[in-house]
Amino acid sequence: MIRPDQTLQKLVSLKRQKAEQVFAQAKADVMAEEKRLARLLEALAALDETGAGYEDFALSMRFGHSDHLMKQADEVREALHQRRAKLEVAKQALRSAMHSEDQVSGG
Repeated sequence: MIRPDQTLQKLVSLKRQKAEQVFAQAKADVMAEEKRLARLLEALAALDETGAGYEDFALSMRFGHSDHLMKQADEVREALHQRRAKLEVAKQALRSAMHSEDQVSGG
């Protein structure tokens, strides 16, 4: 039969594993948003190259491509901010779970 302290230790261990999974997913989400933002900023920089002529600039402005890219970049920045907040929450949950595991295994 399983002793109560073993059951508690198992539950705490499962809580830590879940916290690790949530943290890893949150970290991956942040990295994906950072890459997405970098790609958008590269596309904007490509529109702003000094080699581009006035015609290219005028067409870009006329059809709103640069505005669209800037709007997308702002949206990604907001999503990135939210993902970073979730990452911080996940980090705190992981710390708490690790602390609980230390308490159970040490005591």
